[in-house]
Amino acid sequence: MFSLFSLCLVQDLESYNLNPPFKLTGLTEIGDWSVIGSAAIIKKYIRLTSAVTEVEGGVCHRKPTQFENWTVDFTLKGYNGNGGAGFNFTYSYDFCPENNEDATGFTLFINTTTRYSLCPIYIIEGRHLKSMNSQAPIDMEKAKIGDFDFRGEEPINIRITRAGNLISLKFIRGYYITNFEREIQNLPSVGYFSIKSYTTKWADDNDLLDFKVTQLSGDIPLANANISEINKKVLDLSKNTRRAKKLVRKFQSLITGKYDRARRSNSNQLTGNKQEFSEITNVINELITRATQTVSKENLKEFILNDVEETLAKAAAKMQIQMDRYKETEFDMNDIWSDLKGNLRDLAMEAKLNMTMLGEEAIKLANKIVANNFTAEEMEIEDLPAGEEKSFIPTFCILFCICEFVVYILWFNNKRRRTNNFKKAD
Repeated sequence: MFSLFSLCLVQDLESYNLNPPFKLTGLTEIGDWSVIGSAAIIKKYIRLTSAVTEVEGGVCHRKPTQFENWTVDFTLKGYNGNGGAGFNFTYSYDFCPENNEDATGFTLFINTTTRYSLCPIYIIEGRHLKSMNSQAPIDMEKAKIGDFDFRGEEPINIRITRAGNLISLKFIRGYYITNFEREIQNLPSVGYFSIKSYTTKWADDNDLLDFKVTQLSGDIPLANANISEINKKVLDLSKNTRRAKKLVRKFQSLITGKYDRARRSNSNQLTGNKQEFSEITNVINELITRATQTVSKENLKEFILNDVEETLAKAAAKMQIQMDRYKETEFDMNDIWSDLKGNLRDLAMEAKLNMTMLGEEAIKLANKIVANNFTAEEMEIEDLPAGEEKSFIPTFCILFCICEFVVYILWFNNKRRRTNNFKKAD
């Protein structure tokens, strides 16, 4: 019974974990985790930063913790750049908060904007916990808990443990281990995990290698067992809201927007009103004004210097991601081909040994036939194992059946008389 309970507990905790190889189980999902922003899923890691600057990427867990105390172990790596915004690990009562200061819990922020090896580490508490003014700036000096050598090719292992209101952190990189502690009052008993990173112009390749959760206290029942699917719909709804806001910004020109809506309502056909033709000049003038403000030598120069170079950098970064995926596929194909070659080699050797043994047995039998001039019966007797003789039981059974059949025919004829049509006599 205890082993069955342990198995169920492990299976439940698996929904909180992220282990390679990473595979999408939906359009933007890995199990109960949602991939947000521009994060790229690669087999061995999750690339939080991307080629698109000023964009956030990360993963958010859609199912809250069912236990108050826990330990989280995850591995990060930041390299191949000149720093960047850094990493955010958030534990919040709200699902996937957009800003660190708005998280109803706390955020571990690792600032990698520095070009030096040591990166400052901060614990940012949710504003609601201290009833702080949402417009007041965060005291980063007070939020800072220390520094750690973070950037580089070697990954860093981070362990965060919650025991009541005490948050313990352990940073491990090779032989270097650093511990920090911070007490935070009024932490929520349940909350959501999320890890994010923001892409700047000179950001590192910030990768999440794995994520594991360990339960340290009793279960807390969820208010809704289907909360993961509910949060998935909430996330999709927020995406639709952002798209709607972008659509509203497109109608900045009143006249153009007016006739664009009229065109859509009339199935791209003019209604024939004179007002349409009289105001067409206003539309043209408005478009000319917008074009004049948009297209100029200065704007074109700025576009070439900034946007084109940035686009090339984005394309190069995306090509690098595709090259990494191609290398992983190539390694997998090499492993499959090596296994196939090994299996074929073993099969060929086994077949060769079997054929060699059959050839040797055939040669021995041929030598016996030539040397002793055996007959077929002698060869058959010779093949019998030592101490065994040919059995006569089958021959005896056949002779017994023949005798029984003959006796039955004689008895039948004795009981009948030969008459017309072989009918039995009265």
